[in-house]
Amino acid sequence: MAGNVGKLAPRYARALLMTMRRDGADEVALRQAASAIDEFARSWKATKEMRDYFLNPMFRRADRAQVMCQSLRTIGVPEIVVNFLNLLFVRERLNSESIVAIADAFIRAVDNECSVVRVEVVTANEVAEDEKQSIVASLGRAISGRLEPSWAVDSSLLGGLVVRYQGKVLDGSLKGRVDRLESSLMR
Repeated sequence: MAGNVGKLAPRYARALLMTMRRDGADEVALRQAASAIDEFARSWKATKEMRDYFLNPMFRRADRAQVMCQSLRTIGVPEIVVNFLNLLFVRERLNSESIVAIADAFIRAVDNECSVVRVEVVTANEVAEDEKQSIVASLGRAISGRLEPSWAVDSSLLGGLVVRYQGKVLDGSLKGRVDRLESSLMR
């Protein structure tokens, strides 16, 4: 699947989303499923022992699938996600690259379905909570959808902030202004 990850991940994500919607899943259920798949994908990628066991042909595939499903049920993963991950396992789609791509595609699909826009805000210094709320309110007037901000600090910005969302970058940092000024002077 390595070469097809870009094509197949969104298809699997859409199929799961459509199945969940058909079954009447609300936003809470969709977000729980997205969180569970993301957590599984990150664990799969980070835990060599987990991959070694589930991909070990010395154990029968049916036994490995049963252990995976029981483990997921034990920790409270929604049944539709258990079934979905089992499908990926049976179809040999569980490798670090594909499961992370599928999880990311599903999160994007759920965000889109629920009109959520993930916004990364990078500032030069820590920002007080009231300032964060003000920044989010300002961004909310410019960006349609329900914003889910994440915050980071990068002192190299010198001042201001950089906002990233949906593949766009809004650079209101002092460093960005200096870089643009330098670039225009070099022309």
